[in-house]
Amino acid sequence: MQTALVGIFNDLNMQPFLANVDAGNDSGVNVNLNASPGSADVYKLNKKTGVFATTNSAVVAFFIKIRPNPGNLDIPIIQTVVPQTTPYTGGQLVNKKGVVNGFTY
Repeated sequence: MQTALVGIFNDLNMQPFLANVDAGNDSGVNVNLNASPGSADVYKLNKKTGVFATTNSAVVAFFIKIRPNPGNLDIPIIQTVVPQTTPYTGGQLVNKKGVVNGFTY
């Protein structure tokens, strides 16, 4: 997954999100992947039994949260990278600032 993240951060579509961080703002981005970089375990709770079911699924998207680094403005802080086993659709993820935009890599 590290290789996919390096490619994402160097992709032309990521530059507006990085420019937002360069301007001193946090930035969140949804990235759908054309090729899966690996798989992840998905845990789902059965509310009736209290037991978790585990399924191994291909990672097909990431949610990435990046922030300005006050100690070195050239290197952003990657606060969160959440792998997803289902692709994002437009408007799916909304935070208090509005819809989180993204792109396909």
